[in-house]
Amino acid sequence: MLLVVDIGNTNIKLGIFNGEELVLQSRIATDRGKTTDEYAVIFSRIFEIYKIDVDMIKGSIVSCVVPSISYTVRKAIYVLTKHLPLEVSPDIELGLKVEIDDPRGLGSDLAAGCVAGCALYSAPLIIVSLGTATTFAVINSSKAMCGGSIMPGMSLSLEALTHRSSLLPSVSFDTPQSVIGKNTQDCMRSGSVLGTAAMIDAMCDRIDEELGEKCAVVATGGLSSMVVPNCKRDIILDKTLILKGLKIIYELNTKNQEDKK
Repeated sequence: MLLVVDIGNTNIKLGIFNGEELVLQSRIATDRGKTTDEYAVIFSRIFEIYKIDVDMIKGSIVSCVVPSISYTVRKAIYVLTKHLPLEVSPDIELGLKVEIDDPRGLGSDLAAGCVAGCALYSAPLIIVSLGTATTFAVINSSKAMCGGSIMPGMSLSLEALTHRSSLLPSVSFDTPQSVIGKNTQDCMRSGSVLGTAAMIDAMCDRIDEELGEKCAVVATGGLSSMVVPNCKRDIILDKTLILKGLKIIYELNTKNQEDKK
């Protein structure tokens, strides 16, 4: 079994692959204050709940955009599995062409998503990830990651709005019945959910125009299932895209190590 872990600013996503099958998916809150032992206990309980024998985990890989807890989480995995996980970094093989100003600056989660996108879907391709940030990663017809865009995510934007506006309440991300809200809550839902969907449609159109060809679009991330049904664009929903990419990167690097022996 292979353990894959994606450490984001808001959540840590865990997956376990048994061969090609993803047999476990779980999500916990990212907590910069937790110790190695506390994370080890949380992971152990998750494995217990899903009846995963930790001794069957023969490898692991981590992507992380929160450097302050990378070592803590990796050490927690070591405590449980007795091996140090591979970490996605510019120093390992990605099997991905990167055509941006500083390829070493590509975020590890974006890299994993692009790796999976190239392997599983047709290029040119736009990968939209809806999490703490909303990101667009563009893969051209040569299957090279050639750039993208980043903007505040829905939760972050709503948090800023309610924090800075005394009379605006927090709301859920339920889809409103109409784009024209009749009360404050529905107006905010319209802006958050339908506004994000409209932005995705428009950004994809602009990317198509700039590339000069029509792109397939794949969406992932915790909020994707709330937004994608409201998009006019034909979008593939793949909430485990990054986990799949981590598996591909792990297999590529372990194969390379075996070939060198």
